Amino acid sequence: MKRKSMLVSVLVLGLLLAVAVGMTQAQGPELPEGEAGLHAVNAVAAVSGRIPIQGRLTDAGGNPLNGAYSIQFSLYDVSSGGTALCSDINSVAVDNGLFYSEILGDCSGIADGQQLYLGIKVGADPEMTPRQGIYPVPYASTLRPGAVISTTAYPALHVESSNTSGRGLRAYASATTGTNYAVVGASKSPDGYGGYFYNTSESPNTGFGVAGLHPGYGAGDLGSWAHPAGYFGGRIGVIALTKDEGGTAVLALINDDTGWAGMFTGIGNGVRVSVPAGKVGLEVLGGTKSAVVGTEDGARLLYTEESTEVWFTDYGFGQLEGGLAVIPIEPIFAQTVNLEEPYHVFVQVYGDAEVYVTNRTAAGFEVHLRDGDAGVEFSYRIVGKRLGYEDARLERAPWDDDLVLNP
Repeated sequence: MKRKSMLVSVLVLGLLLAVAVGMTQAQGPELPEGEAGLHAVNAVAAVSGRIPIQGRLTDAGGNPLNGAYSIQFSLYDVSSGGTALCSDINSVAVDNGLFYSEILGDCSGIADGQQLYLGIKVGADPEMTPRQGIYPVPYASTLRPGAVISTTAYPALHVESSNTSGRGLRAYASATTGTNYAVVGASKSPDGYGGYFYNTSESPNTGFGVAGLHPGYGAGDLGSWAHPAGYFGGRIGVIALTKDEGGTAVLALINDDTGWAGMFTGIGNGVRVSVPAGKVGLEVLGGTKSAVVGTEDGARLLYTEESTEVWFTDYGFGQLEGGLAVIPIEPIFAQTVNLEEPYHVFVQVYGDAEVYVTNRTAAGFEVHLRDGDAGVEFSYRIVGKRLGYEDARLERAPWDDDLVLNP
């Protein structure tokens, strides 16, 4: 017992510890050119949560010991007192004072980011004091797959890249079947966010808060989408791109009949849809397309009139002079419709007169008096085919045939 006690006392003074968390490397996707950084990947074989321990054991005179010793390793969340979070007893081989061991068993899930302290006992002797603090390993290459970061501190994890072309965080999920998420965000707070992204670029015309890219698009494609005339101006909160035929860049689903699948609120403009000529700009499956206006009886809906063809409409006022009025078509409106196609003119007189329309051309039309007041006032409505959509009429939407719509 004298020697064992002596060994323990020497152990307290002479034990040199180096604690490290194991690392793994797994083959992930090849990086795009110039994109080097941290990748969280699904490892082929998960690394265990064991903690390696190295130390030196000497006698009271500082002479290194040799042989097998029963050593208990315990992890605590306090530097003294308290109850061990986990313990592991190993038979440790000591060679010329040096030994190596590993904390295994129920300690595998303890090292999750909290401050820990290592306690050591040799045989039946008391635990050494003071306990050894376990600190982060400098320049760790990665977190092991399945690692958990849990803390009351804010933020729980901060990732920042100072590289001018780098990424702050890149997550990749390699599963090819089943439900597969690269990133999942969740919040328990009723006022919280599952994901919160913002761009702090000082440039008024660059940067995205969130960019979602379908395979086929690369990170370099974002540059070509940042400034094309007529598409984007200023910094972008969210951008989603897909090259998949028949694919969807953004999909929002809601299972609450009182909520909204999407909502946009701003102090400026609302929603802008831009598609090539001849394509569908906006499609509503069931429901209505409505404007909301305020009245003394509260907010009310005004509904959009639907048509079997694609028409643009212009309104105006006129007055007969000597029983005739020549009405020119407003030049800007004329650029939006095909006036070589037949167009409609509807006239409403404001007096005792009967009129008719002749000479409809791309430049204008004439209103003639048939009977009554030769100087009567009137209003008119012109309805013409939208330029580029002259042949569109009740077109099929086969991509929606499998949807069940309300009558």
